[in-house]
Amino acid sequence: MNDIRNLERIEKKIDDLSKRLAKNNLGSILREVYENELKDAKYAAKMLKQSKSISLVENTLTNTNFGELNKLFEVFPENRRRSVNKIIRKGDYFNIEYDIKKSKMIFRKKEEIVYSAIPYDNSRNYIQRAAVLTILYPNSTKEYLVNHESNLMKYITESLIRSRKPKTLAKKYYDDIFSHPLFMMQILGRMLQHDETGPLSANLPGKFLYDVNLNTGITGYLVEFLKFIIETTSELPIATDGERVIPIQNFQNNELTTSVYSHEYISSYSKPNYNLLPNKTQNDISEVLVTLDTKLVSVSKPMLHSQFGEELKSLRKNYIAHSIPPSLLEPMFENVLPTRNNNSINVVSDSHSVDGKLPFENDNFNVLAGDLSDSFVKNLTISGLMVIGNHELSDIITLRNNETFSKFKEDFQKEFEQKIISNFFGLKEIKKLINSYRRQFNEFLADQDFDSFDEFKDLFWFRLLFILPDASWPYLPLGDSSFYEAIKNNISKRFPNMAILNNEALYYHGVRYIGLTNPVSLVKRKLEAQEFIYTSLKGLLGTDYTTPTIIVSHAPLFNELSMLSPKSKAYNSEYNCSLDKLYKLFENYNIIGAIHGHHHIPASKGRSKFVNFGGKKMFIICSIYSKVNTGLELQSIIGETQHVNKRLT
Repeated sequence: MNDIRNLERIEKKIDDLSKRLAKNNLGSILREVYENELKDAKYAAKMLKQSKSISLVENTLTNTNFGELNKLFEVFPENRRRSVNKIIRKGDYFNIEYDIKKSKMIFRKKEEIVYSAIPYDNSRNYIQRAAVLTILYPNSTKEYLVNHESNLMKYITESLIRSRKPKTLAKKYYDDIFSHPLFMMQILGRMLQHDETGPLSANLPGKFLYDVNLNTGITGYLVEFLKFIIETTSELPIATDGERVIPIQNFQNNELTTSVYSHEYISSYSKPNYNLLPNKTQNDISEVLVTLDTKLVSVSKPMLHSQFGEELKSLRKNYIAHSIPPSLLEPMFENVLPTRNNNSINVVSDSHSVDGKLPFENDNFNVLAGDLSDSFVKNLTISGLMVIGNHELSDIITLRNNETFSKFKEDFQKEFEQKIISNFFGLKEIKKLINSYRRQFNEFLADQDFDSFDEFKDLFWFRLLFILPDASWPYLPLGDSSFYEAIKNNISKRFPNMAILNNEALYYHGVRYIGLTNPVSLVKRKLEAQEFIYTSLKGLLGTDYTTPTIIVSHAPLFNELSMLSPKSKAYNSEYNCSLDKLYKLFENYNIIGAIHGHHHIPASKGRSKFVNFGGKKMFIICSIYSKVNTGLELQSIIGETQHVNKRLT
């Protein structure tokens, strides 16, 4: 315990010296004294941890229930004031913390270090993951970027235009990517984001031109990030992909050296290529861990809020957003990744195709959780099952290639938006506005495309769906409306080999799939919606309590069976399961999992998880389409779920 107290004292000294050095009014002599003292204190703390604390850490983190973590928490005095997130590894600019409530480790950036001077630069996690991938597999990184050459040249050329530089410099800037490893990591991160969420459009020069990028602070941030994770993973029995932190004990067999959905984890088992890093960075990491055979490269220091905070605040305040929706830019870029997968049961949703065809291929059984089309997609060969999403509705209830309607729709939307801005504009006002254009609506809806929807044409929600889909979602009818049967019939003609499940069941390889029509999350009508869910499930499940059953819907049924994070702006804590009889239904039947779409959760954030609901382990899947995710293999998850529940009984 004396060693822990000594470490406490040294950590306090390190904090004190760091605060002093953050001040800008220090003389050069005093600054040098403090820097030397800080270096000595860090060395003393490191030696003390190596001699005493590391064995404690290893014993603690390999304990199944983390029961000894309290001993580790005592190393850091500030943990006494922390009720939830306890520090277990402390760095200058980053911490590894343990979330008491969630029982998991998290990687946390301190406020002092600036990731990027580019306003609203949201690529940090992609770039951190790219940094790990690059030092583990530098050749694969280069290959990925070479495959993206045509797309990178488009980004670079546009960056040169915005910077008023000659476009003839494009090839030089492309070559710069491979000449500067820390910049190459950033470009890999940008292209990972490009492939997952769509083309980038804002502040391109700072992202794709090396000389401009040097002023963003990202290079200095990456140096500190890499130093921290390399030192941490060499000392603690953990693995990280640059975002997640996982105890090594949680990996099985060879998972540490194989891909987990394009995530590579660095740990003490890894063999990273440190020679990519500048000599100074290698020295800072540890002379024991690295070989020093690269040429000296000048690396910028990290950008700190204490030095540049006011400038950055002003930059964000005066920033004028000029992002372009990725869907509009998509046709300009080439998809260089494979579109075909061989999953035996392929789960995917929300492709939102705008070119009339599906952007993925699978010749086996597909589970499509809605929102596939924004362009009347047809596919005569794909097989499996599909449920109805809200964009299936807006894709059908519209008029295409009609200039008169397009102009009317544009004018109506402008008037709608102006009224919302100018005064209170509720349901009554919306109905009044739609009624004021009754003649125009009647003319457009007389089109033969809407003959199968005759009984709905005069209804408020139908007309709002027709003219302003995004405003109509809260007013849609529940899933048992005959409206959805008409929608199903329309989709079936375009997907003849797909079973469109509109509150129906389908059996495949010993598993019962129930497709519920739940196109949006009706939070304000939650109880009404859950009564519909209960009645539908009860009728479809019947007296068969044993067949493994998976529920598929577009929007999640409720929070407990959703992949949406509580941190998301779309999350609503009131959207929980509120019917006791619905919960008991899950207890009584062999429902092993739920699949949904709707919330555009990037696949890199995770496509599946296990939850405890209805007195058992269930899987939840949300597999949103992107170029890097053409689908998730369901068969292995089914097997894992049945194995887990068998073990628990």
